Amino acid sequence: MSGAKEAAAPKKEAAAPKKKGKLLLIVGIALVLASGGGGAAWYFGMRGKAAESHAEPAKKVLPVFLPLDPFVVNLSGSENYLQVGVVYAVETNEILESIKAQLPAVRSRVLLRLSSKTVADLTSLEGKQKLTEEILEDARASLSEPQKKSVLDMHFSAFVIQ
Repeated sequence: MSGAKEAAAPKKEAAAPKKKGKLLLIVGIALVLASGGGGAAWYFGMRGKAAESHAEPAKKVLPVFLPLDPFVVNLSGSENYLQVGVVYAVETNEILESIKAQLPAVRSRVLLRLSSKTVADLTSLEGKQKLTEEILEDARASLSEPQKKSVLDMHFSAFVIQ
């Protein structure tokens, strides 16, 4: 019987390394899976952020245009007259409606500004660009302070000096 006990003892010693080997194998597999999952989360998370950063420029809203009736004025200091078509570019329909509500005041400011100009003021490119900025300010003057930035630009649809 003592021989049977001695034979059983080596089996218990041999079983112990198998359990450690299985444990190490399970821990190794768990580490590989965890690092793979973390890597996948990082990859897809960065890809999502990159897509968001590329999506921001696509959110740019096209402006709303407000064409005004043409202006015809006598130029200062001459027999010449100026015919101008003005179109404002604004951010939203709300701003467009705000300008429309103040349209008589805006038109009056623009008419006074145009009639104060001379032929020499308006024949150069710089003079026309300066006039564009001034007419843009005429529309902004009729709006509240937060709305002023919403008037984006002013364009000429016609510009004739005779």
